[in-house]
Amino acid sequence: MTNTGLSKLSFGLLDRITDKFPSFAPHVFQRIFLNTLGSDLIYTLMLNRYKRQIMKIKNADKILVVVDVNIGDSIIMQQSVKVLRFYFPNAVIDYACSRTGAELLSGMEGADNVFDIFTGKGVPSMSDDEMLYRHAENHKYSLVLNLSPFIKTNKLPGNTKLIKLYILFGLYIVRMWRINDNSMHISAALHNLLHQLFNPFFYKKYSNYFAGLNHEQVPLFEGNTVYVKHKDVEDAKRFLFSKNIFPDEKLLFCNPDSTSVYTQVEIKTHANIIKDTLESGEVNRVLLGAGFSYKGIEKNIIALIPPRLRKKVIVVPHMSIGVYTSLIDFCDLFVTGDSGPLHIAASRKVFFSPLYNARNKTAVVSIFGATDSRTYGYDSHLKSHIPSNQKAPAKVFLSKAPCRNITCINKWGKSCKVIRCHTGRHPGEISNFIISYFHSIRREYSKEAV
Repeated sequence: MTNTGLSKLSFGLLDRITDKFPSFAPHVFQRIFLNTLGSDLIYTLMLNRYKRQIMKIKNADKILVVVDVNIGDSIIMQQSVKVLRFYFPNAVIDYACSRTGAELLSGMEGADNVFDIFTGKGVPSMSDDEMLYRHAENHKYSLVLNLSPFIKTNKLPGNTKLIKLYILFGLYIVRMWRINDNSMHISAALHNLLHQLFNPFFYKKYSNYFAGLNHEQVPLFEGNTVYVKHKDVEDAKRFLFSKNIFPDEKLLFCNPDSTSVYTQVEIKTHANIIKDTLESGEVNRVLLGAGFSYKGIEKNIIALIPPRLRKKVIVVPHMSIGVYTSLIDFCDLFVTGDSGPLHIAASRKVFFSPLYNARNKTAVVSIFGATDSRTYGYDSHLKSHIPSNQKAPAKVFLSKAPCRNITCINKWGKSCKVIRCHTGRHPGEISNFIISYFHSIRREYSKEAV
């Protein structure tokens, strides 16, 4: 799924057929796709091939992990560092991601350095590729694991071993999809794949890296974490005080923005959620994020809200990602589509502040259109999903799109003319869940006050 050449051509062809036969064509394609590339035989052959590649590495004392340019990918692929640190405790392990992602991962456990290599969004630019090459040249890595299919750098300088891990990772996801495994979320899948790949049996020659390591105690997947500076927490507090929002108020945070039209939740859905929750009396204020990709979307939403309720809606302007993350932690519930902020909200927060501790009590409601929620969503009760890393529930609302299939994971490669991604969803269902949750925490708050 590189969005170039044969991949782009096949995507375009499937999308044109889908426009005419939305229910039939995608499902036939998916069944064929999963039964071929998702077979146990192909995955096993590729896994062994990658193990042989790694066995040829003379040393693994300096490792770089490269992920995609989006902030969401930066956060959910941090599992790579955690697993590598387990197998290579004495190695230098660096992480290359987007600039915004690096702001939240500078304190990432297990990483020696987090570098903000990528400047854009969607797919890396030519300058991003050049910057990665120069970075590898300057730091002289022995091993580079590339998890981005959009990086065009095929060869790195010196004795650096480049492994295009995204190919094996893609096959792993396809296989999980075929067998309907419960660990299809990108973070959990990457965690499990790397443990399969870096099996100690294949690393006897690296005995110096494994001194004192008990490989029978393989760490379990524990979710993702983001890190926030003291100044960002202070700025978030100042913003709330400037809007006369006090600590005992029940706050709902709505993120209406998205980077793709196929994941963009309808304006009326957000407007109905805000109207219903405010009218219920269970929510005191609503923070509404300003559009970045879809500029002015917040104004269109407010226009659909009754005038008497608008004073309770606070628009959150564009701000640093650290301040935005702090605001999420101060809120009781965060509702969003399939976007980067979803993964921020679902991650455990660590405040580098002597005055504030992160609450980590933000419930997460995610509304999915094109993408299958099992790969990027969070739900506390569905076995096919992982929970968020918060001390609060997570809930997924998935549309009944007739044409959804595995290719929808790659939103950047889609070109459907007829958008059916949000078909068959009732906004009232989402509002009722949010109102019910706020009612439950209001009761708990009242008990604590007594």
